[in-house]
Amino acid sequence: MQGLFPLFDALLSRCQTLGWDPHFGDEVEGTRVLHVHRPDAAWAALKDSRLERLALMNFVLKSGLLASDGALWRRRRDLIGPLFGRALARLWGEQVSACLADRLPQWDWIARQGLWLDVGAEMQSLTLDVMGRAMLGRATGGQEDPVSEATDLATRLYANENCRMLGLPPPEHEGIAEQWVSSSARLSRFIHSLLAARRCKPPSVDDFVGCLVEGVRRGELSESDAHDELLSMLFAGHETTAVALTWAWAGVESCARARASVVAETERVIGAGVATAERFGELEATRRCWLESLRCFPPVWINARTPNHELELFGFQLRPGDRVVCCPWLSHRHPDSWPDPDRFDPDRFLPERERQRSPHAFQPFGVGAHTCVGVQQAHLEGILVLATLLHRYRAEFAPLPPPAPSFTSRPAGAVRARLQLR
Repeated sequence: MQGLFPLFDALLSRCQTLGWDPHFGDEVEGTRVLHVHRPDAAWAALKDSRLERLALMNFVLKSGLLASDGALWRRRRDLIGPLFGRALARLWGEQVSACLADRLPQWDWIARQGLWLDVGAEMQSLTLDVMGRAMLGRATGGQEDPVSEATDLATRLYANENCRMLGLPPPEHEGIAEQWVSSSARLSRFIHSLLAARRCKPPSVDDFVGCLVEGVRRGELSESDAHDELLSMLFAGHETTAVALTWAWAGVESCARARASVVAETERVIGAGVATAERFGELEATRRCWLESLRCFPPVWINARTPNHELELFGFQLRPGDRVVCCPWLSHRHPDSWPDPDRFDPDRFLPERERQRSPHAFQPFGVGAHTCVGVQQAHLEGILVLATLLHRYRAEFAPLPPPAPSFTSRPAGAVRARLQLR
């Protein structure tokens, strides 16, 4: 994999040259950037309550769970966290299988015709549909839903910010922020329509939108709060999983041994249909491939924080406006935890090898209490989809584009594959 992605190879080379201990990089537009990529140090930094999320998070996600800190974050987590339990996991698994079954005829036709499949676009569409059915009670996607457009613009906004933070030329022309304002207005109208439609139904806290509506009725949330939480979930509920699945399918197809282990497993577990949540626990080889892909291609490849007052961190004096940057893409290649890190090796996640590794070494969905609230749903969806794809098709991928330096590691261009029915 080394050599495929110049930006990330350059970051890794800098770590290897300067060492893995925290260090200041070049000052960027008057902003000092502290690089923290050693896994244990990154873990500590991301759990430090003296560091806050960047203003861009609030610009895009307002005051939702993903963009909040401190007491506000705790109140929102206490309200929303209980929803992400067994009931949602069961519903999520059902919808993953249903959405896969809906799409297989189209993918089979593409395979028989020998056409190229836009893997990234298909994974975005699939995960958005799963999220909509499981959390909103309706299918999403298509021209009437502005979620995809807004997600695309938000990722481009983050690409600009991340490049500036790393001292790189931003990849976008001016005007992305203005486009975002227009797109987010359409998205806000869509969100308000979802909340209004839910208020017309019987009260319930068993679904995500119902929980928000009840929170407003009980005075625990304002209308604006409910809007911001739904906004956060519309982004988080599909983008990271779609990106992870795109890289995972390509990664497993590049490793014949890994692919063979998954196919042998799915012949026994899946049979003629699609993977289901009922037999999720039997997909152990698929689980290892999924986790190894998250190590190689973490969907959230960079985390940035800023001090809320002057403080000392790892022996460095920081002031408000400074940046603390932690990059899972680099942490997942630290040689102490990940020997031969550029090799795709799912056996790293055999239970006996996992027990030997520091719990801080693997950070694909955040750390500590701020770990993504939907992480279990993401793992469930990723493993079920990956198992079904590898069970049903052989895929020959065109040369892969590099990841965009965005909020996620979304590919910078189309990821195309020719499918062959097995």
